[in-house]
Amino acid sequence: VLIPLQTEFFALQGMSKLMDVVEIVKKRINPRLKLGGIVACRMDSRARLSYEVIEDIKKHFPELLYRTRIRQNIKLAEAPSFGKTVIEYAPESNGAADYRDLAAEFLGELPASLPEETAESS
Repeated sequence: VLIPLQTEFFALQGMSKLMDVVEIVKKRINPRLKLGGIVACRMDSRARLSYEVIEDIKKHFPELLYRTRIRQNIKLAEAPSFGKTVIEYAPESNGAADYRDLAAEFLGELPASLPEETAESS
């Protein structure tokens, strides 16, 4: 299970409930279910709140937080209305770059577009 988490206060509050649900599913339905990580989504790099939420996630789930951040991007919102992925719709957008980086990180490769200090400090 990968958990996309908006970098907003209420999304962070819902994490504990979601973790409870994951544990219930694991116990009752699928004992092999594993929490693969948390992906910070809809991050607004201009908002201090986004960084505060990420710091809170790091405190509670340091081993689960992916380094890649999915930045707020209008192309991510537009792509589904055209029946396309963001990579098909706007391959040069920040949203497409972020999801390519997430895929690389998920596969165990260092995302090329992540600055080194971000990759190491996150």
